[in-house]
Amino acid sequence: MKLPNTRAAKLLGKDRSASQQAAQQIINEPDVDAWQCLIEHSDFIFDYIKDKAGKTLINQVNKDNVNNLFSFLKCHASGWDEHIAGAFAKFIDDEIKDGLLELLQNGMDEEKTYAAKFFSIVTDEAAVEALFKATFCEYQPLKVNSARALGILHDKKSYESYLDKLNSGDDWEKVDAAQFLAAYGDKDALIHILRSMSNSGMAEYLAGEAALLDDICNYFDADDAEYKALSLECFDNILSGLAEIWTLSVLFDFKIYNCIEKLLHLAKESDDNEYTGKYSQLLIKASLKFRMFIEDEEYRFDMDNNVINELKEVNNLLTNEDQEFWDFQAENLIGELHAGSEKRKLAAISLVGEINLKSAFEELNNLITSGSNSDLIISETLQTMKKLGIIDRLTDKEGVIAAIKDENIAAIAKSIL
Repeated sequence: MKLPNTRAAKLLGKDRSASQQAAQQIINEPDVDAWQCLIEHSDFIFDYIKDKAGKTLINQVNKDNVNNLFSFLKCHASGWDEHIAGAFAKFIDDEIKDGLLELLQNGMDEEKTYAAKFFSIVTDEAAVEALFKATFCEYQPLKVNSARALGILHDKKSYESYLDKLNSGDDWEKVDAAQFLAAYGDKDALIHILRSMSNSGMAEYLAGEAALLDDICNYFDADDAEYKALSLECFDNILSGLAEIWTLSVLFDFKIYNCIEKLLHLAKESDDNEYTGKYSQLLIKASLKFRMFIEDEEYRFDMDNNVINELKEVNNLLTNEDQEFWDFQAENLIGELHAGSEKRKLAAISLVGEINLKSAFEELNNLITSGSNSDLIISETLQTMKKLGIIDRLTDKEGVIAAIKDENIAAIAKSIL
């Protein structure tokens, strides 16, 4: 890309000799203007170009000019700090360590972020208190770098503090705790994040943090019933959040290909009748999502080639299955309407409407008339039946309304009927 600073532009360019010369000049002067230009335009630089430029830049660092890097620390963007911190670690001495500890304790958030990254490479118990304090700031890169450093240091105080925070009644507090725990990296926290996700109004955000912490597909067929149920619920939330909450670059972060590959295997080979319908619901939902991403160019706008290729690979995984397979998944989806979990029923009801599955009338009708389902289930079922154009097949509409206890939901049902 074309940058307003000549040296920054040359550093990113294809001319290797010019790039190396620019790197040498930026480090040796040090050229803070060029560095600031790189940081300010960082969001518009593809990751692989940024990584290559970072390596070129840091290759020019030596024991005589390493202290020049301190001039750059007031400007931060993710992706560059690893290179800077790595250079400090390579040429570490007491002056560098003490300087970075001082910045971690008293510097600007941007300076603290580089310092926190450094202390995730060079561990030092003297940094623990400042790292923990930094996790409460508003600057997200600093929070993440500090949490990672604390995880590497196995600091139990911070870990237990954020585990407790998962039980907060505030959903934003829960998300903040999950972000810390995901960055901290102790996989024992996974079940705690999943439990918090299941009782949160921001379930998609928590699901994403769970998937960053561990490969959730490893639990889709777990012997532990809670892990199995919550990991599948987690992936359902992730599918909901794709392109809504996160860009498609998370296909790699969340290992979406592996998740779908595992679900396809379970749909074909598993004899676990309790989850057959859930596997099908997730696969159908994924199929609809990825077809949309492929067909609508808006979702692929400004994505780098690696993401686009991964998107195609995931879509191919789904489209390689024949129509007979998908017809069978639709039948299983109807069976999912009988799931014991209300969340699973709601997910199935919604998807039945989305794929126009009119053959599910009897099962939908049973959800309304059985007398064993909540007002919410009845309301969602009525809305799906109306969407499918089969609402007129209900025989006792007055009885349906009378059975609803919540006045607001009863009013909605009446308007539907």
